[in-house]
Order: sequence, then C-alpha cells, then structure tokens
Amino acid sequence: MIGQDTTHIPEDLLRWGLGDGRELRLARTDEFDLVGALLQEAFTAGCWVTPRYLQHLGDIASRAAVSHVWVVSDSVGLLGAVLTPKPQHHRPRLFTFNVLGVAPRGRGLQVGWALVDHSVALASALGYAGLELRSSPQMTAAHALYRRYGFVRRPEFETAVVDSGQRLFAFTYRVVDPAPTTPIPYQEPEVAWAFPGHHEEEAVDITELRPIASSPPEPGEDALGALPPGARVRIDPTSLRGRAAAAALTVAGSGQLIDWVDAPTADPELIVDGAVVHIDPATLARRALRGTPWYQAEQAARVDPVVAQIRDDLVAGLEDAVFAEDPDTRTASLRLFYARLGRLEASLGRGRWLVGDRPSVADLELFAVLIALDLQQRAHLAPGSAAVADYPRLFELGRRLLAAGVLPPEILAAVGLGGTGELLWGEPLPVEGIDDLRAAWLAPASQREAVA
Repeated sequence: MIGQDTTHIPEDLLRWGLGDGRELRLARTDEFDLVGALLQEAFTAGCWVTPRYLQHLGDIASRAAVSHVWVVSDSVGLLGAVLTPKPQHHRPRLFTFNVLGVAPRGRGLQVGWALVDHSVALASALGYAGLELRSSPQMTAAHALYRRYGFVRRPEFETAVVDSGQRLFAFTYRVVDPAPTTPIPYQEPEVAWAFPGHHEEEAVDITELRPIASSPPEPGEDALGALPPGARVRIDPTSLRGRAAAAALTVAGSGQLIDWVDAPTADPELIVDGAVVHIDPATLARRALRGTPWYQAEQAARVDPVVAQIRDDLVAGLEDAVFAEDPDTRTASLRLFYARLGRLEASLGRGRWLVGDRPSVADLELFAVLIALDLQQRAHLAPGSAAVADYPRLFELGRRLLAAGVLPPEILAAVGLGGTGELLWGEPLPVEGIDDLRAAWLAPASQREAVA
C-alpha cells in the first residue's frame, strides 16, 4: 500500500476524525480504482453524465499526478471522495476542488459537507484568498450544498463548454483570514492532465471567436436615416432577426407598417415602392426609432457598439450554436455567447439599462435574444445550457420590457406568451428553481418601473 505525496500539506489536515467511526484522509494508491468506481456511482445515481466524462471519473491514477485524492471512509469502506490540486502544480490565484462525490451509502451523513469543509481549510492553510469551482448544470444537489456552505454563483465566469456542449456553472468562496505563507514555487507536471481551468485561463477572446454575422449592414448605409414614406416591413414572427425590429416599430407607434408572413425568413424585408430593399435588422430597428427617446443622435456613439456586440456575439452566436454543422463552431459560438451574456450582466450592475439611465434600442435588441433563448432555441442546445434566469439582471430587464408591452401580439404568440399559435420550437426546457418558465417571464420584475 503506497501513500500519496504529502508535500506542502499541513500535518493537521492529513487526517480528520469525523465521529461514528468515520474519518477524512488521503486515499491510498491501492484504493484509486475504488475511488473511481465510487465517483462513477455517485455521478450516475439520480443524475447523468456523458460517457466521456464517466470514463474520466474512473481514471483516478491519471488525475492523481496533479491532484490529491481525499476520501471519507468507515469500517465498511469508502463513503465519498474529492480531488484537490497539488499546490506545486496549481497556478491560479484561487484554490479549487474537483469531482466531489458521495456514494449512496454515505448520503445523509454530512460527508459532502466534510469534504467541502476540508477543501476550504486546505485553501486557508495554503494561503489562498478564496476558492473557485466548476460544476455541471445537472448537479443540483451539489449546487445546493455549495450555496448552504456560502459559495456564490458567478454566471459572468461561465464561458467553459465541455464535451457534448455542456456549459459549466461557476461558484466562488472567499476565505476569511487565510494563513500567511511563503508562495509555493510552481512545477510543471510531468503529465498533461489538466485540472479544470478558471476564468482567467478560459476567458473568451471576443475578437478571435466572433462569428461572422449572416446579414452584415451594407457599406455606407446610414443608420440614422428615417424610413422612407410609404415603406412596409415584412417580418416572420418566429424569426430572431426580425423580432427587435418588430419591437422597435411597435414602440415607435409604427406597428401598422408590419406585414406578418408565415414563411420562415432570416431577416425582415423592407419594401419601398413595391421593391425589396436589403437592410440589416439592427439598422432597421434604429431607423424605426430615429428621433425617439429610444435612439437619438447624441446616443449613437454609445448605443451603436452595444448593438453591434449583440448582433455579432448573441444573435449570430446563438444561430451558430443551434444550426452550425461543425462541432468546433458550435462550441466556440456557445462560449462566445455565454461570455457576452456574462459581460452584459456585469454591466447592468452599474445601471438598470445597457446605455445610460433610460432604455434604448440596445435593450430591445438584447430583449429579443433573451426571449428567443429561453422560450425557443434553448430547447435545441446542449443539455444544461444557460437560461436567462441564470443572469438575474438580464432576466429583470427582460421582464420589465415584456411588461411594458414592447412586443406585438404576433410575436407573443410565437414564443408561447399569448394566443394559440403553434410552437414551432417546441416546449421550453425547464429551469432549475422555476416551476413554470412562461409564468416566471410574465411575473413582475423585482423592481418594476415605467418604460417610456
């Protein structure tokens, strides 16, 4: 029986007595196969994982090259396990733990709490100011444990997409009074088995990963030019690209210019003197709102870049995440999509609207994406894909605009929020903590205010 390397581990953390014959300790190397089997059982009892991840769970010997393997055991055998990074192989500024699992026999015995508590104690003893961890969306029992312990959900960090397109939740915990220590020199591990990365390492490069918009604005088009007299606009109510334009025409009092079509179209069509004039959907929305409080000339320099980000990163990104045939394109688009949502969520911490102290056309563009994500496209993304409720400020913004009546009845029917129209995208997927997603969208936001 060979023990694990205990370099840098304080003596008082090598073994914890938990009472009732249970103890928390480092696993012996001859127990690694048992640990792998325990984790596979823990992650499939009442939950699910992908085949690839299930295989990785059993490969404890490879993981142990850069990780310490901790277990809780009693006289019968193993009850739970968790992995923590070996300090000499851990570069990020925050500590972490990975693949925490409790066997069915150990549930209800506070085994999970003990493993989290020990990981936090280890981080404190090693001088870390906090912990950051990632968790699959379906691990709801683990999420409840982390929240009870004091971890905080961090959607702005949730850009990691793993096998089968799953997005990982992010949680952080602040260590109170970490021990003053001498920094442990980093050693490059001999094997290339990556411990789950952190947001510093996985931050999405917006420039490199930006999908090409399928409908870029035409060169020289004047976004401030008013719509021509007598113009009509054809819009498919089921299309994401036409939705913001329809909302813009509605709030501008020009809803009578819309001709609704039931043939799927990617973009709205501007009809001038009976001829179709190509126009970028975002440009159409701004032209419809020209001179209104939603889009004034002095706002353009601030609003236009945000509209472009939403169009390129969210609209095109969501379309590619759903429709792209190349899996690498889908993954890059999802990461970009989540990164942009997280950054917009963070920006709303400075105010209630995306630009300035009142709603603008940028908020309408974002709102169109949020409604489409939750009530249409999300059902066709990978399991565990983000819901708008994962971003509380974005969800509040969306519900305020919905309550203000910016969407015409035709679009409300298309997303299942009114009327009896056919739901071409199917029923929306459930969201953790929300029994009825449509009812949640229709419920008043926590700080409702007039939108004018």
